[in-house]
Amino acid sequence: MKIKLEKEDYKVIAQAIVDCPIDCTVEYVEINGIKVEIVFSKYTDGYIEDDYFSGTGAWVTTMAEVTIENISVDDINIEYNRHEIEHITEEMLKEI
Repeated sequence: MKIKLEKEDYKVIAQAIVDCPIDCTVEYVEINGIKVEIVFSKYTDGYIEDDYFSGTGAWVTTMAEVTIENISVDDINIEYNRHEIEHITEEMLKEI
């Protein structure tokens, strides 16, 4: 059996990675009724906006790096564009 992930699936995977706590490296999402395992690493850097006059105290992400190690399901071949998923996820992390 073979599954080809589509752009909508990439967004679901990216959102799962974004929502995962910072030290999380494995997440599971359901795609087409199948539970898919995503193994990844992520790193963000930034600063707390603390300008004296107009600082909000909010976190501002200045850099995000995501590496997809693997997307898999037992006995199913999954076709996907790793770089596109990483890019979508990085952009989502920068918007936080």
